[in-house]
Amino acid sequence: MRDPESTNIFFHRELTYTEQSVWKAHYQWLREQGYQLRERYSPDWKPTWTERHTEVKDDEPLSEEVMNRFGLPLLSQVVDAIRISDGRQVVIKRVNTPSAPTELELTAYFSPYGYGYDLRGKRQYNLDPSDADCARIKSDPRNHCPELLDVLYPPQEMSNDEPNGNVNANADPKASPKADPSADPNDDPELIFLVFPLYRKALSPRFDTIGEIVDFCRQLFEAVEFLHEHGVAHRDIHINNIMYDPSPMFPEPYHPVAPFRTLTGHHIKYHTRTVAPPTYILIDLGHGVHRSGAAPGMPLLTPKFTRPADKSVPELVYSSEEERVMEEGSEEERLELYKKVVDPFMTDVYCVGNVIRQVVDEVS
Repeated sequence: MRDPESTNIFFHRELTYTEQSVWKAHYQWLREQGYQLRERYSPDWKPTWTERHTEVKDDEPLSEEVMNRFGLPLLSQVVDAIRISDGRQVVIKRVNTPSAPTELELTAYFSPYGYGYDLRGKRQYNLDPSDADCARIKSDPRNHCPELLDVLYPPQEMSNDEPNGNVNANADPKASPKADPSADPNDDPELIFLVFPLYRKALSPRFDTIGEIVDFCRQLFEAVEFLHEHGVAHRDIHINNIMYDPSPMFPEPYHPVAPFRTLTGHHIKYHTRTVAPPTYILIDLGHGVHRSGAAPGMPLLTPKFTRPADKSVPELVYSSEEERVMEEGSEEERLELYKKVVDPFMTDVYCVGNVIRQVVDEVS
């Protein structure tokens, strides 16, 4: 099947110098770890084009030169790569542990391929399931968490690692380390790289039938129920954080930045969701919190201070006065605002409803 969307060339967007520099700085080191980035991220690479924009015709194959101009969304955090050992398409996510202190621990905890990664003291909750519990969690069909393929620590991390040096999501903001805006992003002592399979956006391609939407909703309910049952609130559920394993629908690999084209730039053929039902994945546990972060016998509440991508959550909508405090308030005023708390499990449920509404609107 060829998707009608592909009549418009589907690129994410062109790369900026800053986004490229993050990956150029680690290009050779990542290759030594077994991951090959596209050649355009090599420190020695130079563009072969001079014009700012290139006209692309839909009935023509895309050249590598054209595809090299583009990158994945949030490129300063995520880049596509090839695992050298077997040629598997992967994505590498750059994580700053103070700003996302739970991402590594929660992702490893739920990942289908074990909890055996060296977390180097980067544990927020000290989750340590028994072997039996670990096997049960990872084999549960309701587990829609991403598969963590590898954890990489660049040289800066190895020389500056401090066990248990994470920031508690519920801690006093005065104790949270602040990022230095003038600092070189490539010299972050708390930098790690997480390697995942190449997943595809939930809405790409469009849904064809009501049954496909029903299956999507069922899997989303399963995913959130599973997390909540294990004491974890996601806190950032939105459509861009729901993806799927594309291998059943797309037998032939597609280009990461042109998902309706093959690696050689031709239009790609694929199955519908009805013919090859995908498994949806709820990604990005960087804002996740675990129930063990609450005092014994008390419900888990998290600061209103942190807002998800879905800005419509009623409990998290700031008043004009709160917006003023966030922008220009004193430290005392900000601390008072930080004391306002919400139930993150309830906000997850609200966000699930918004995702379903968006999916239905997309096909209406």
